[in-house]
Formats: sequence, C-alpha cells, structure tokens
Amino acid sequence: MNEENFRYVLPQEMTMEILKRVPLKPLFRCKSVCKSWLSIIADPRFTKTHFQYQQYMTDNEASLLMIVKSYCLPLPPLVSPDFKCYLYVPDNFKVIGSCHGIICLVDDVRCYLWNPLTKQLNCLSWFCSHM
Repeated sequence: MNEENFRYVLPQEMTMEILKRVPLKPLFRCKSVCKSWLSIIADPRFTKTHFQYQQYMTDNEASLLMIVKSYCLPLPPLVSPDFKCYLYVPDNFKVIGSCHGIICLVDDVRCYLWNPLTKQLNCLSWFCSHM
C-alpha cells in the first residue's frame, strides 16, 4: 500500500466517544464532514449519549440568555470579550418557559417549541387545537 492511498479509519465507537465531547454548536458543523459522522450525529442513541455527557460536564457552569423584545441588544461582556448572547423575539410572541435550550413561545392562537441553535420552530398542533 503506498502512502497516498493510506487512510486512517477510526472505529465507530472511538469516533462516537470523540464526538460526544464536542459542544453542541460545533457538533452541528461536524455533520457536514462526512456521511459516517452525519449518520452518527443523527442517531437518536448518540443524541441521548451526547446530551447526557454534555449535561454531566456542564452541571457546574452557568448559562445566560437575554431575551429582548422588538430589537436586539448584545449583552455586555461578562466573562470574556468574546461572550455574545442575545435572542430576538417578535412582539407578538411571549416566552412562557425553557428547558435544556428549547424555548416555549406562544402567540394569540398557537404554542411553539423553538431551538435557537438549530433555528427550528415547531408548532404544537395538539396544543393549538385546544386553545
């Protein structure tokens, strides 16, 4: 085997062990590295493992999120000059709660779950029909 064709291939278990240590935002960028990484990251078992590991590692860290109505304001640097955290919520929405980074929003007729990291917004249709 010549050097040009030689590839290092990590076993899937080792790749999973490495990826579970990557924080969530950079992990999302890792999905585009290769198909095998996308497959690992999209697997619900990996998602659960990653969540449990990250929760264990960050239990003692504080998180801060500022929700601003009608306009965006960056927070002053509290930890470092690189620290930026702000979230824009339109006036017609009200934040009613959050859990593990997922924010629950309501407007006049609907309830939504929003993940600011992935920018996914899902209407709770079963909830909407009971309002």
